[in-house]
Amino acid sequence: MLHIGPPGIGARYEQANSNRPANRSTSQPAANNTGNANPAGMPPNACRAFWTDGECENSFSCRFRHVKPGANFREQDPPLPPRAPLNNDDVAYASNPYTGALPGAGLTPTQAHNRIKLYLKPDYEFRSSEDYYSFVSILQSANAENHTWFLKDGQELLQLMGDPTGNGIRRIQEVLSHPNVSSEAGFNQGLLSFQRGYLPLLAYFSSEFVVRSTIQTNVNALYGLIHADLDHVTLAIKSCMESCMARRSFGEPGNPQSGLHVFKAVITPLHDMAADI
Repeated sequence: MLHIGPPGIGARYEQANSNRPANRSTSQPAANNTGNANPAGMPPNACRAFWTDGECENSFSCRFRHVKPGANFREQDPPLPPRAPLNNDDVAYASNPYTGALPGAGLTPTQAHNRIKLYLKPDYEFRSSEDYYSFVSILQSANAENHTWFLKDGQELLQLMGDPTGNGIRRIQEVLSHPNVSSEAGFNQGLLSFQRGYLPLLAYFSSEFVVRSTIQTNVNALYGLIHADLDHVTLAIKSCMESCMARRSFGEPGNPQSGLHVFKAVITPLHDMAADI
């Protein structure tokens, strides 16, 4: 299904995608450190092109860490910002069909590139709920309201995570199929928090970088995950939403949520998936 958006959006995507091969395979990570010796001071396993020029043509498919001279690890991986209370700007933001549904995590594309590598290993396994939350926070960072991300960055992440043969889409499927999703998970490592695990993933499905993308093979692969496990996904959403409404709160202790953002995250992917059937 081709999504038609506001005037000018197509031109922005055409410009962002003009220098990138369509649907480049991400099953074999690209190498960028062949040839001459590495520059002095470059740390092990760092990308030479990014270290030297601040850019890497392989983007998310590069197998090396993207670090710059002088950058420390706190700059590479900052703590996530606290969630701000709902205001009038949030109302306009949530009512705009071309923005993401939840306030995003604060990772830059470079930080997301470096963090995502762990989860793309073929033998990776989620061992605790915190592992799930760390993974989805990377995807949650990819939204139009995070001004460090441009359309090109969002499309390159989608190429990686929506690759039907890649490990990224397997990790997303493992989140969606978690057997114990709860809106009151707290610190229980046997439960997946609806607010910290499910909603951020659905928000990524709702983001401009996905719903406005022209990489239809990858978009269809993502929405196909919901369709393939529709009974489980809808049951998890239904039970958690009913629990939230019964206690009149969509949040958890220390993790408040806006009903506007929650409903947008839930409705958009289900609506788009149904429209494609």
